[in-house]
Amino acid sequence: AMIVSVGNQRYVIPITNIVESSRPRVDAISSVMNQWDMFFARGTYVNLLHLYQVFGIEGAQQDPTKGLVILVENDEGERMAVLVDDILGQQQVVIKSIESNYKRMKGISAATILGDGCVAMILDIPELCRMRTHKEIAGVASSPMDEIGSEAVLASTNSQLINITQERSYYNGSST
Repeated sequence: AMIVSVGNQRYVIPITNIVESSRPRVDAISSVMNQWDMFFARGTYVNLLHLYQVFGIEGAQQDPTKGLVILVENDEGERMAVLVDDILGQQQVVIKSIESNYKRMKGISAATILGDGCVAMILDIPELCRMRTHKEIAGVASSPMDEIGSEAVLASTNSQLINITQERSYYNGSST
């Protein structure tokens, strides 16, 4: 999996969905009616999804030419691009269900606990590709880490239960 940052949040993108990543030139980005951006990749335009907008993340890179754009593809071959601040690395992750511990979250397929103890949400690329309009995408507009709150727990790799609120506090650099 590819670990990426958006603001102070970390997300995981499955490697099987990644086509390429790049820092786009200004002429590769086009605005459609000042409502959403398109990214010119491999001879065609694809939707450019700003993850900071989808999940309501403050402090993230908003300029695609200063962030990184990752071209992703679902199993049916539909492509889209996602804007992230940075690529933090690649690693194998243990997938933990959010739905069985909390509820279904739009745009998120699961979560994982990274080696440093931080919780990272795993993006649901097929679902994000199916969202046809930015209105539908904008309907998500809350950080998965904020939405989970104190009720949900994930089983860590050693089967201990970890309260996500504690993980979120650690991840955000505050003490509990």
